[in-house]
Amino acid sequence: MLRDLKSIDRPQIARYKDRTYSASGSSERLRFHRGMLKVNHSRKNAINQALPIMKLTAKTHLALIAAVCTLTSALPSSISAQSCPLYPVALSADLFTNAQPETVILDIQRGTDSGNFGWLTWTGDPNESTLAASLTGSGNSETYTNPTNAEDHAVSVGDLVQGKPGASNSSAIRDALDALDSTEIIVPLFDQATGEGDSVTYQVSGFARVRIIVARPSQNRLSVLFLGYTGCGGGPGV
Repeated sequence: MLRDLKSIDRPQIARYKDRTYSASGSSERLRFHRGMLKVNHSRKNAINQALPIMKLTAKTHLALIAAVCTLTSALPSSISAQSCPLYPVALSADLFTNAQPETVILDIQRGTDSGNFGWLTWTGDPNESTLAASLTGSGNSETYTNPTNAEDHAVSVGDLVQGKPGASNSSAIRDALDALDSTEIIVPLFDQATGEGDSVTYQVSGFARVRIIVARPSQNRLSVLFLGYTGCGGGPGV
């Protein structure tokens, strides 16, 4: 058995780890310093006793390194730390400038400008059935894929989310919005939007708790009750 020591005899240099050891049952001391093994040349017996253990230790270290590398390679490389369910409604952060909780924001128009809202698609699929599914129950924001990083599946501040283009007034969407009436939900806020049609993306700047109190999908308008900011998906509220 080897044990750590604080002192050494006069050394010669041999390569090994940065540690200090002694052979069990002997006063001979071995010191590993800056990748070099310092030993007392006059006491070869202690060295001979310690060397097999040193070799075993080296092999153990290599085995541990290999195990860590194997474990690391087995871990998922994607970013998947969505901490709360999000709903596919991007609201302009400017809507809530200086707004206090319990503030009602009326007749928000769909669009990409400041003060607008936009429908989102977590997967990039623009079909209305996909939007309806994302509005149903607790949603499915865990299916999100970042348009600029296919390994990123957690909506965070600074991420882009693809917008859903066109009208969204199917009966499935209306039913999903009716079911969410006065229900508290968490939605992403955006500070800028780029592109047109299928290429529209919204940049997330924070998250807010809201209730949709009036939904007029046929008119592309929403009214919401602002309940406050929150953190979600690894990103803070505003």
